[in-house]
Amino acid sequence: MHEIDLGGLFFPPLLLCGALAIPLTLLCSRLLGSWGAYRWLWHAHLFNCALFVVLTVLLRQLLFVIG
Repeated sequence: MHEIDLGGLFFPPLLLCGALAIPLTLLCSRLLGSWGAYRWLWHAHLFNCALFVVLTVLLRQLLFVIG
């Protein structure tokens, strides 16, 4: 996978995946909060951090398969 060119600036693909993972993490976090899933977790902030990492890696793999 090569760099992404935006107006002459080159960005690594992982930056794009991380930027896309932020709103997905917030959406999943709100859904889990509304369903009451956080009461089963020991530390919600660690879970949210892990969720962000997992979503970033999944988006990276999806981008690698597509591109």
